[in-house]
Amino acid sequence: MIEVNDPKLTSWVPVEAGSDFPIQNLPFGVFQKDDHHPRVGVAIGNFVLDLYALQQDDYFGALLIPDEAFRSYTLNALIKTGKFKIRALRFAISMLLRSDNETLKNSASIYGKYLIPMEEVKDVTSNRTRRLYRFLFQHPACYQYWQNVSPRQSIVAKLETYANWLSRKMFIYSTNGN
Repeated sequence: MIEVNDPKLTSWVPVEAGSDFPIQNLPFGVFQKDDHHPRVGVAIGNFVLDLYALQQDDYFGALLIPDEAFRSYTLNALIKTGKFKIRALRFAISMLLRSDNETLKNSASIYGKYLIPMEEVKDVTSNRTRRLYRFLFQHPACYQYWQNVSPRQSIVAKLETYANWLSRKMFIYSTNGN
């Protein structure tokens, strides 16, 4: 079993029983708060842990992940760093959030600077994905196309590829007068 998924782990961040985001499930996402630039974060309980702010304060410096990977509209730059860096990042995040780790737990500025209540942020990732899903499933050729797309592509990449394919088909259709 991967250590970060150990069911025995507990976090110092308050997480309600039955929450979708306990310490064992730390999903990456892109969020925006107020007028700040979109940035990468991780959900934990009813909070978002701001990875860009942690990177700026050098909590992940040893991982050699560029700052731009944490300050983006998408997760692409972070994912491009590779599987091993992502695993190391997830492990570092898990370590910071564990109940027996005092590093962030005792920080006076933890709430507001690093941990932000979910109701105060806007999820940038899901809006883009939702729009692509809606577009995909409104067109009759979607299932035929979906079956022919490489299984290695991510869902968002599949949706973007389909949208490009369909727009070309519609363009050819309109220029041929069919």
